[in-house]
Amino acid sequence: MLQRGFRRLIRSGLKRLPFPILYEAFYQAGRVLGVKSYEVSGQYGDFFGPLYDQTVIKHYLEAGTWSPDIVQLLRDFFDHCGGGSFYDIGANIGLVTVPIAQDARVSCVAFEPDPHNFRLLSANVATSCRHGNVELVNAAVYREATELRFDRNEYNSGDHRLSAAGSRSVMAIRLDDRPLPPGPLALKIDTQGAEPAIFEGAAKTLAAAGLLVFEFWPWGMARMGLSPDLVLSRLVEMFSVARILRDDGPGVWQNVETIRYELAALVLDGSEHTVVDVVATKKEAIWALTT
Repeated sequence: MLQRGFRRLIRSGLKRLPFPILYEAFYQAGRVLGVKSYEVSGQYGDFFGPLYDQTVIKHYLEAGTWSPDIVQLLRDFFDHCGGGSFYDIGANIGLVTVPIAQDARVSCVAFEPDPHNFRLLSANVATSCRHGNVELVNAAVYREATELRFDRNEYNSGDHRLSAAGSRSVMAIRLDDRPLPPGPLALKIDTQGAEPAIFEGAAKTLAAAGLLVFEFWPWGMARMGLSPDLVLSRLVEMFSVARILRDDGPGVWQNVETIRYELAALVLDGSEHTVVDVVATKKEAIWALTT
């Protein structure tokens, strides 16, 4: 009885703590106890994430959501198209794949090279995706099918990346080596700077895509020895309208040449902290995107 009362007293005190302090106590206690991952409930259901991650699962724990603008754009696209296919390149633990897979009309393929993230992604899909419409690929996407070195960030599971100095190796595939999937196609690419190499090996796939969402981080590309020029040229060649998603809002649809000019300015900026998400589509498909 005394033990139960003591526990209630502790819980009551913890509830009064601001989130940063409460989270730090949880995080440090988890490290001491040897906790590797934990489960969080939020807008998209229950998700397992790595304890060490200070970005993705921590944000879901605090805010109860992840990339809501991107998820809604993808949902709108597939809703108006009556389904289709979705490639999530850099799927992490599945916080975009899982909500999109709730639509049984959408066939999803989630690519994630990191073994730990992939195990959690697999668990999250098995727990929350009841339609059997998700294919999981434990590989990076690159300009060619090969084996690459890979570096893990011990504080941010979203910043694992391909690196010549990486401590482990992962398999990589070329997107255009896969047959084009049926129906309208949407892609999300978030790979910490590897986007130019992905675009190089995905001309056929990008040309078939009705919707493309990708992270544009020039500093991350330069860190990998890659240039954003191919990304900008493919964007203009294969899409007609685009918008930039920033922290202060989702932006507006503009001619892709205008967006290219804005992205080129970000390249000149060159800051490590200059990063945006870009959404691009064909003009004939913009009616499907109401967000």
